[in-house]
Formats: sequence, C-alpha cells, structure tokens
Amino acid sequence: MTYGRLLIIAPGAKSLSLNFNAFAIPEFGELTIYNTGGTTAGPITPKENNDSQTWATPVFNGDSIWIEAKLLTKRKGDLKLGISALAYGYRDFDLSKVGGFGASGSCFASNNVVCFGNGWEIERNAVCLLLGASGERFCSGSMINNSCNNNIPYILSANHCLPDGGPVSQWRFMFQYWSPVCNPTQDDPNYIQFYGSTLLANADPSDFVLLQLNQMPDPNSGITYLGWDRTVNAASSGATIHHPSCDVMKISTFNSAPQRQDNYLFVNGKKPAGTLHWIVSWNNGVTEHGSSGAPLLNQSKKIVGQLSGGPSYCNAPSGLLKDAFGRFDNSWTGLGSNATRLSNWLDPSGFGNTSTASINMSLISGSNFVCTTNSYSVANLQPGTSVVSWSSSNSSLLTINAAGTASRVGNGNGQVTITATLNNGCGNFTRTKTVHVGKPIVTGISVDSDVCTGQGQDVVANLLGSSSASWSITSGNAFNATLMDNGNGITYFNSNVQDCYGLQINVSNACGSVVDGTTICVNGCFGQLVAYPNPAKDVVTLDFSSFSCNELPEEILVFDEKSALPKRSINVQASLNAEQKIQMDTHDWARGTYYLHLMTNAGGRQDTAKVRIVLE
Repeated sequence: MTYGRLLIIAPGAKSLSLNFNAFAIPEFGELTIYNTGGTTAGPITPKENNDSQTWATPVFNGDSIWIEAKLLTKRKGDLKLGISALAYGYRDFDLSKVGGFGASGSCFASNNVVCFGNGWEIERNAVCLLLGASGERFCSGSMINNSCNNNIPYILSANHCLPDGGPVSQWRFMFQYWSPVCNPTQDDPNYIQFYGSTLLANADPSDFVLLQLNQMPDPNSGITYLGWDRTVNAASSGATIHHPSCDVMKISTFNSAPQRQDNYLFVNGKKPAGTLHWIVSWNNGVTEHGSSGAPLLNQSKKIVGQLSGGPSYCNAPSGLLKDAFGRFDNSWTGLGSNATRLSNWLDPSGFGNTSTASINMSLISGSNFVCTTNSYSVANLQPGTSVVSWSSSNSSLLTINAAGTASRVGNGNGQVTITATLNNGCGNFTRTKTVHVGKPIVTGISVDSDVCTGQGQDVVANLLGSSSASWSITSGNAFNATLMDNGNGITYFNSNVQDCYGLQINVSNACGSVVDGTTICVNGCFGQLVAYPNPAKDVVTLDFSSFSCNELPEEILVFDEKSALPKRSINVQASLNAEQKIQMDTHDWARGTYYLHLMTNAGGRQDTAKVRIVLE
C-alpha cells in the first residue's frame, strides 16, 4: 500500500471546509480527513464516488485540515482530488446560529432519538441534517414518500432555509446522525452523507421546499421514506425529529392538538416564516436553530408539516413553549404551479391519495451466491405494487423464472445481475441485485515479477465472488520473505534476499474454492554484487568488479536485524581496493543477521538495494 498525507493551512481561519470539483477514490483506496481538535471524516471509500466527481467535507474548527490517503501502489495515480473552493471561517462559530455537536440546550440531555425515541425507529431513519455549500450546518429535513412508493429520493424542508445554504447543488445531507449514548451523548462519525440536490418546488405561504438528492441511497442503508397526511385534520399528538442547534438527532413531543392558524403572532410579538401554520405546544422538548425544516409527525407518524420557527427554548415559560409548522395540506396545492406545490411530485399519477405510509426501501432479498438454485423475492414490497417479471443479465450462466427461482446453468462461474421489474400503477420500475454464480474467480494478479531487494510491493488478486481469501508463500525459501495479508486479495510482499518466490492465493465462497498464484523474483538491482562468504565469520568481501562506474552505490549503511539506526556507514569510492572490492572486518561484530543498504542518488531520486549477510 501507499500512504500519503497533505496538510492544508489557512492562517488565521477559525474554521475550514473544502469543496472538490474533481473527486475519485480508486478501488481499495480510502481517505481520512481530520483536524487537530479530534474531528474526523472517514474513512471515505470509493462508495462516495459519483458521476459528477464532486464532493465536500464537513466544517472543521481551526485553521488546518489533514487529508490522509491509503492507496494501492499501482492505483495511486488514479486518485483525483481537485479543490474548487475553500470555505474560510473568519470568526468563531456562533452556536446560537450555527451549532454542532453538544450545542443543543440542556433540556435535550435525555431526548436523544436513539433512547427516548423508542417506537420512532422508521421515522428517525428518514430525517437528515442539512449542510450548505460552505459546509456549515443550518437546517433539518426528511426523506418523503410519494404515492407510487418507488423510492425517489425527495427531501422536504423549509423554504426559509434556501437563502442560508447557497446553491442546493452543493448542499450535503447527513442521515443517521445520532448519538449511540443516551446521556451524556457522544458524537457519531458513522452518519451517511449525500452530496448535491436539485430544487423541485418551493413556496413561502406554507414555508416548504422540495429537493431531490443527486444520489440514490443504498437499499441496505436503513434509510426510510416518511408517509404524509394532506388532510386538514389536526393531530391529536405527535412529535418532531430534528437537529436542534445542528446537534445530533433529538426528538420533541406534543400531546395536545395543534392550532390551525394564519398569520400567527407569538406572545413575544414574533412571527414565523410563512403565513399558514400548525401551532404546536410542546410537552417534552422544544426546537432550536438547526431544527428548521424538520417534519411535524402526527399520531400516525405521518408528515403534516415542517418547522417554520417559533419562540420555544429550554426552560421557557409555558406561553413560549410553542412553534409553528408550515401546513402540509397547503403545501400540497401551493401557489398553483408544479414549481410551487407538492401534488405533482408526490402524486405523479393522480391517484388522489390523502395519505401515504412510511416505507423502507424495496430491495431484492436472497443469497449473494447461487451454487445450484436459490429463490429471490422483493422485500418491503408496498401494497398495490406487484412483480411483473424477473430477468437475468446472462441467461447462459443463470436463469430465473417468474416465481423468482434462479438456477445455475451447467458448471459456469461468474457474476450476474438479477432484475425484478415492478409496477404499482405509476408505470414500471426496477430493482436489481448482483449475485455470484458458482465458485469465485481470480480474474488476474497484478504484480511486478522482478523487484529489487528491500523494495516491497502490493500483490493484488482481482477477485469475483470471494467470501474469503488468503495468501501464502509456497516455495521452500518462505522464511526469507515477509508477507502481510489483508484478507481481501491484497498482500504486501518484501524480501531482502535475492531469490524467486512462489505465491499462492486460496479463494473461497459458499460454492467452493479456487487456487491461483504467481512468482516474484527478487534481484540485487545494483549490478551483480557478490558478498562472500555468506554466512561469514571474520571478514565479508563485497565484490563490485562487475559494476560500471555509474552503477556503483555511493554509500553502504549497515543495520543489524533489530536496529532502526545504522551501526556504521561505508563510503564506497573511498573503500574500494584495486580489485573493486571492499573487505569488511566483522570479527568483533555480534553474531547474527545484518542488512547492507546500498544507497545511490540517480537523477535526483534516491534508490536503495539491500543485501542480507549472516555472521556465525
């Protein structure tokens, strides 16, 4: 593997974030981005790659950011990181405006959604924290279902959030950002983030905005879609799930029916954004900056509005324990056009639904391997949705019938994509799953078959359908080499002894195992250096007689096998005798293994070759 680290410093900055207009992480690579204060994003893997090759970091406190890369040596040239903008924070965060972990009020100490929110597991998986183009956290939102139940990634939030975030194409959406610890809470680095969206509709009276994510969530991510209720009926009780002060996810509840109000004025004389609201009185919890856009959920746990604002705060008097939510039924009709209403987006086929259910993402369920036959079905299939047909991308390798039973053809091995075509009255849509048929396949092994002593390398087996893989050295000289196996088809090989080594990989899955291998020959790479006798006692002779002048190393550093620092240095030109040999007196050296590092500078690059000698 190759490791690299880049430090970005913006002197005097109070905070930093980065936007990338070129972003691609090669296979098996990962990035970690962090500051000295302990805030970390990552590991960031190739799963973050997208067609637009754009990405952005969270906001880090301080004036510096470290970017660390861990890459396959042969793939390091495929890493793309182009920074289009650096957001320079010129003053400290105002937690009342921006916030972050730990910034929410004291009354939220026990309102962690993971602990207090029992029974709201589906709903919390639909809520997200919004980050603007500059990387600052500023609002909440939620994934919302449509009447077709076809998992289009729509996000509902508040219209008044738009001016604060910059272009929605550069917004970020953090899902499952909650604390795993109840009280005190603990920050969570394991959230799911999406980058970029498209504005579909918005209107001021009910203060709503509808966006569509640029990326489709992974069906196995746990992300859900909230149902909605567009009737004018007031909820009898319910909750909002949100990010107060842009902190980890919290929940606030109410147990009395909200008031339906137009142009409402709170007792402190302040008016929320928009004009058409549900006015909610809290019995547990409140909202804060960063909660804006969070869903108002009724007793059936369906969206009936999104947060516009209000005067509530921790320990407020009862008259101020209220907030206003833009009314969903008004957002449905909006201002009469597709760009100002929800109806054509959330009921595209005109079913006329007055409500929809909250749903999990539909996906093909079944084994990842087909050895002979396996059965597949569509999980989370919604009412009114049916499977029209099943198909295989390679019917010469795998067939699948109308019941979803897949059968291997002959003894073939390889990957196949299974497709389920679904219909729910809105037209056909598909779900896919890639399965492996038969035993795993080694499609190739990337390796330099000739390397220099001491110059280790990654050996990469390209695998299909592997559940486990292990490398070993099969030749009798295995004790002269180092092998560090990552268990995923990649191993690191190194040797300081000139020889040829056989490497073997054993790859298995549920259907069986296969073996493949390669050979690496380790050479001196500094002409035909002869060190004799080896093993030795009192004197070791280094014979450079076959070297031309420009092949000679400049220096020899001597290490014993336990030392990190050289025991001595030998100037080659000064030590050569008339026969182009160096005789090293080793009579007073401790018995054991030593390594001679032959150092040279060629074209501004330092090369090293290593020779192993043994004293006995």
